[in-house]
Amino acid sequence: ANFGYILSGNLSGTITSNIYRITGDINVSASDLVTIEHGTQFLFDGPYRFDIYGILIVQGTETDSIIFNNLEPMTTEPWRGFNMYNQSEETIFDYVRISGGYKNSYEGDGGGINMTSSNPILRHVKISDNVTENSGGGLNLSYSNPVMNHVIIENKIALENGGGLHLFYSNPTLINVTISDNASIDESWDGSQSPLWSGGLYLYNSEPIIVNTIIWDNFPE
Repeated sequence: ANFGYILSGNLSGTITSNIYRITGDINVSASDLVTIEHGTQFLFDGPYRFDIYGILIVQGTETDSIIFNNLEPMTTEPWRGFNMYNQSEETIFDYVRISGGYKNSYEGDGGGINMTSSNPILRHVKISDNVTENSGGGLNLSYSNPVMNHVIIENKIALENGGGLHLFYSNPTLINVTISDNASIDESWDGSQSPLWSGGLYLYNSEPIIVNTIIWDNFPE
């Protein structure tokens, strides 16, 4: 595809609806507020991160989601997902699809989203087909209490705990959330003993509020 729009580095202001080829790490600085318009696609052309320190409003619509994915579906250098730091409820993801993120063992947790001390609002978000070599294939939450409403977490893999969602000292609110078809895979496991990890949801010193939420068909259960 021929992209007239290439992005990397610091974002600012409003990102107008378009398809963008991402050619480097993306950053929202602590003092900035960035809005991404509905219908926008960020397609990453390499192993780049999306780091959020400021406020990010990703506002799709029911018929026009905002998509974060790889430029090439079968790439050997996938993008590295989101990293949120010290986010408040001013950061909102609404009608968003996050796919194809990957973090290796050096890059931390949360293949799709890694949250640190963050309390954003996620509504109508689908987080699918992300991988981490650590914990939280879909999302990893550390000291974070987001509100998640109508969120789907599926087809994630973690090589440690929590294929779908990993909670560490975190108390999120999960309403109408589906966590399905996720896996935690310990490469040293030979199948003879009980696995010590959780495929769908893993909690460590965490007390989530869970309402009308489905957790099914994850490995291990």
